[in-house]
Amino acid sequence: MRISISCLTLFFIGSVVQAAQVQTLSGETLEGEILSINDKEVSLKVDGKPVSRPLAEITIVTLSTTPGAPATGAKYVNVELTDGSVLHCSTFNLKGKQAYLKLLNGQEVTIPLGAVLYYVTEAQDAALRAQWQKLFDGKKHNRDTIVRNKNGKLVSLGITVGYADDKGQNIELIDGNDRIQKPISNFLGIYFQRSVDPNAALSVCRVFDTAGNVVVASKVSLGEKGNLTVETPTKVKIEFPRSQVVRLDYSKGKVIYLSDFLPEKMKAIENDTEGLVQPFHRDMNLNNQPLHLAGKTYTKGLAIHSYAELTFDLDGSYREFSSLLGVDDTVNAREGITFVILEGDGKELKKLEVKPKSPPQSVALNIKGVQKLRIVVTALPEDLDLGRHVNLVDAKVSK
Repeated sequence: MRISISCLTLFFIGSVVQAAQVQTLSGETLEGEILSINDKEVSLKVDGKPVSRPLAEITIVTLSTTPGAPATGAKYVNVELTDGSVLHCSTFNLKGKQAYLKLLNGQEVTIPLGAVLYYVTEAQDAALRAQWQKLFDGKKHNRDTIVRNKNGKLVSLGITVGYADDKGQNIELIDGNDRIQKPISNFLGIYFQRSVDPNAALSVCRVFDTAGNVVVASKVSLGEKGNLTVETPTKVKIEFPRSQVVRLDYSKGKVIYLSDFLPEKMKAIENDTEGLVQPFHRDMNLNNQPLHLAGKTYTKGLAIHSYAELTFDLDGSYREFSSLLGVDDTVNAREGITFVILEGDGKELKKLEVKPKSPPQSVALNIKGVQKLRIVVTALPEDLDLGRHVNLVDAKVSK
């Protein structure tokens, strides 16, 4: 029997598409074909047998190893919803009280304007994105804000924004008793002042797709054709072909990165021997660059300089601490040893010696019942603390 190369190719592509991996809080990893996903459990076929795990035990469901990001050179509009979903869109139009989106992967979605937190065009431009983040991230705004791009510099104005006309050409701006219509095309983007809906459904996971969209989901279901239907807390429904979904992240509340701890849940004491304190950094190294260890880049972690002590309030809620430790690749450190001491409620749990150019060290500790996790970074008394940088990448606690 003769089988064409094209048939073999389709067979193996189909096999890859069906493969999935489910990770649980206990550290269990299951691999097989996904059978069903609903609001209670995830089921898959492992070694020919059906296996189910309740959502409460699941942290990550990986459906694809494809990196989730917009295609190189793609032009897109970033849209964030009030529920935290971030969508990359090839088109975005406002008409009346609705927003009409087409995602980079092709799905067409209609969203109530009241569910849109902001939209920003030209989002493929990293410099403009950085300016947008500087304008809005972590800042409280009492009014809607319109933003223009003037020769590469963003200019913003606080004003009340009404609805767009039915043709999607103009939008109403309200300033006191004055109401004017302005072309939507005049603006790089609009940030809407929104209040939180206390009756919104709770999220169960985040869905990541191959175009870099991140959808906060209150419901996820797997249909007969293998498509995943995702509903957000703002009642927006998006259907994803199975091949477009990278992973489902159910870890919210079960796993927390140390770099995400709120200031009121941690305490930092930092000193040095040279009269200049180097504050610890979240999710970047001490040179304000991405975290690097052994040639690999990491997006989550802490960069800490000796001599420093960081204490995290865990309230006895977590079971395990884990991290990968080493000196950042960008540090031109001299020979010497940096010590990292991990303590739970004042008791030493682990002491590690970290040396420049040495392979990263992984650590996993049982912290069940621990109220306060303390990380101490220090060096030998006779050594200067120059170059005593330590990265704790993917540092997290899990339940």
